[in-house]
Amino acid sequence: MLDLYRAKLENAAVHVKRRERMAESVVCLESEIRQVLTNLIRNAIDAMNGNGGTLFVRSREATNWRNMARGVLITVADTGSGIKPEVMKKLCTAFFTTKGIGGTGLGLWVSAEIVKRHHGRMTIRSDSEPGKSWTVFELFLPYQGLGAK
Repeated sequence: MLDLYRAKLENAAVHVKRRERMAESVVCLESEIRQVLTNLIRNAIDAMNGNGGTLFVRSREATNWRNMARGVLITVADTGSGIKPEVMKKLCTAFFTTKGIGGTGLGLWVSAEIVKRHHGRMTIRSDSEPGKSWTVFELFLPYQGLGAK
């Protein structure tokens, strides 16, 4: 997905730090997971407002300690403007957008639904304090996400 955004990343002066540490593949609908990652990467670029910054994209094997499912944890983090607490409460709600007429308010809502359908989870952490703002999306997908009951 990063290859698709290479020009946009360069034009926005965004430096990418990437790390992959996985041994197994995830059973999933690849196009849907690609849609989730596209949305998270695009949002991260937008959050940096063309002012440059760093985009971290990492993957590693992990365990969901709630149900002991093994899978992959994908992290998409940025050094953008961060998400204010009052906005954080509304994320993943259909038709909620901070982008005005430039957004539909469907990206994170659809992404959350896709992750849920794959029996995964998505967590969001952020700080919007000036001078040290950041946002981290973590996406856990079990290895047998679509085959799980």
